[in-house]
Amino acid sequence: MHKIAIRCKASSTHGMGHLVRQLHLGKSLSEAGNSVVYFVDDYRPAVEALDQSGFPYHIAGPGENFLRKLTEAVDLAIIDQKDNDAGFIQNLRPRARKIASFEDLGDGRNLVDLLVDANLEESRWGDAGPGVRGLFGLPYIVLHPEFERYNRQPRSFPSTVRSALITMGGTDPKNLTVPLARALLERKNCPALTAVTGAGFRDWLALEKLQMSWSGLQALHNIPNMAEILAGHDIVFCAGGVTLHEAMAVGTPAFAINQVPHQEKKARYFEERGAAVNLGMAENWDAGKVLEILELKGERLESMSRIGKDLVDGKGLRRVAEELGKLMA
Repeated sequence: MHKIAIRCKASSTHGMGHLVRQLHLGKSLSEAGNSVVYFVDDYRPAVEALDQSGFPYHIAGPGENFLRKLTEAVDLAIIDQKDNDAGFIQNLRPRARKIASFEDLGDGRNLVDLLVDANLEESRWGDAGPGVRGLFGLPYIVLHPEFERYNRQPRSFPSTVRSALITMGGTDPKNLTVPLARALLERKNCPALTAVTGAGFRDWLALEKLQMSWSGLQALHNIPNMAEILAGHDIVFCAGGVTLHEAMAVGTPAFAINQVPHQEKKARYFEERGAAVNLGMAENWDAGKVLEILELKGERLESMSRIGKDLVDGKGLRRVAEELGKLMA
């Protein structure tokens, strides 16, 4: 049995995506016979998620705080907090036989053993330091195991959009859910609409009020199986983060309203390939396209679905877990 420490960030600003990803990975590594412990920020939704998971954890922020809490040497340290400096990795090295880092653009990325970045541009795949094993590109997107199963299932679409989903991540930091739902509901051709919110969502009263005013809106919270809910809708409005990958894996055409700049870059990439539509940043997204989206025909939706499923096959969790197992061997 190997000892594994996972440090990942989670906050109202950064959302829950890093922790959700590492919970999927931690479960896979635990099922393989390893001992896994988490180190997370003092953020209530993250703590509640870990309580529900059953994994042991410590409250520890980035940098020196985490290093102080990591009192026992481990076989593998997994760091999922972006932009680690070289000093942090050097100080971690005596306590971790192997180090893996996710989506790390700091100079510490050149000192780890394994670097995982599904979003990294192909032109930068050779940037990692000597001796660093890189897992780059869409094959290494870590999603819940259910997404691999749904990816294999055929999709069919009606001649026009009949159901739409809104999901802006675990925290919805730009408070997009309610105004977007209202904009859709006010359209004469609005389909059946579902809004899914996560643990860090703060605009509950406004969403409940909207749901009481419009019979065509269903509001759901903390859905345990996002693959199922995504696959059950014709289209989804989402941010350009983890949910965009999830939508493509199940073949649900996605329309991205991005909350941080790197999400828009990703959304543009998928738009160029015909798998999604980029609506811009949260501060100035193109609301005028809503009517056009609701009028899309089944042929266009089927094309987006097929391309998305080809790009994101849902097998990334298995691939990354296998590579981490090899790293510790």
